[in-house]
Amino acid sequence: MAGNLIETRTPVDVFQSPKREIRDTHVLDLTLPAHEAEIAHDIRNPLGPSVIHFGTPTGSFATERAGSTRCSWSPGGRGVSPDEAKANRLVEVTGRLAQLADEHNKTFTVSAPARNLVWLMPAFLRLAAIPHVNAAVVDLTAW
Repeated sequence: MAGNLIETRTPVDVFQSPKREIRDTHVLDLTLPAHEAEIAHDIRNPLGPSVIHFGTPTGSFATERAGSTRCSWSPGGRGVSPDEAKANRLVEVTGRLAQLADEHNKTFTVSAPARNLVWLMPAFLRLAAIPHVNAAVVDLTAW
């Protein structure tokens, strides 16, 4: 039975807002190169995690977000909003780290609503182009 368990390190909360106190959580801002390097190091480590889950800044990519410059033909927006620019950087880093996980034979997942514009970002389109990467839709309405 123990062979089926996944050992994890301290939980990681990735966020884009100013630093905040989170009890028992190692806080990383992946838009900072040092924090990206820390996660990349763990991914490259053969004894590191075997499954990596990435959340996304879905609110910034919501199709109904008021004041957004994002649209289906320009999911990155115009890049004039600091929040949009930071969310775009976070998606690029997420794409790089997910690709790194794949290159090191680690399982990765990325979560976002199915109709979210984040899936149209170049970093995620590159992931989707990998032949063995598949999309899965999870219906959470039962919960």
